[in-house]
Amino acid sequence: MRRFSLLLAACLSFAAVPSEAVILRGRTFFDRPPRLVKMVTFFQIVNQYSPEYYLVLNLLPDSGEPLGSVTLQQTEGVDRFFQFRLDATRAYVGEPRNFGKEIPVAETTFDNSQRLLSVRFAQPVAPGQQITIVVRPQLNPDTAGTYLWGITAYPAGEQPAGQFLGFGRINIYDSSTYRTSR
Repeated sequence: MRRFSLLLAACLSFAAVPSEAVILRGRTFFDRPPRLVKMVTFFQIVNQYSPEYYLVLNLLPDSGEPLGSVTLQQTEGVDRFFQFRLDATRAYVGEPRNFGKEIPVAETTFDNSQRLLSVRFAQPVAPGQQITIVVRPQLNPDTAGTYLWGITAYPAGEQPAGQFLGFGRINIYDSSTYRTSR
């Protein structure tokens, strides 16, 4: 029984040790990647001007490495030609409509041919908090439907290895459908 107690104590003591980043062949990985909480918009009508899409991530305390950047890649949706206001991208600690401290964004790029939006932070974002990234298309798509975005997170560090987090979903409605369905 005493050996079991010592073994259990040793295992529990390792669980309390803070984790460090995993570096394999010169690439940086998360120990535990962020969690995709949700992607939401409060602007759901086709062609609505200057909507905001909110991407909420939970950065786990034991991730081993801070967050360096995030990509959103449109994988589904009829309209594939709407553009983003790259200079309007913002990030905050907290959730939509309950923002805390702003997180400076260093750069936002958009590759229209791949439908890939990339957001890089000015400073790595520390683990152990929930953050919201706000991206702003110029207009909502002109075709109603479901738009899926593949979300990938990259740790800070040398040659970061991206971790796919899942799909964010935005529903866009025709104005006549939206009014009758609510």
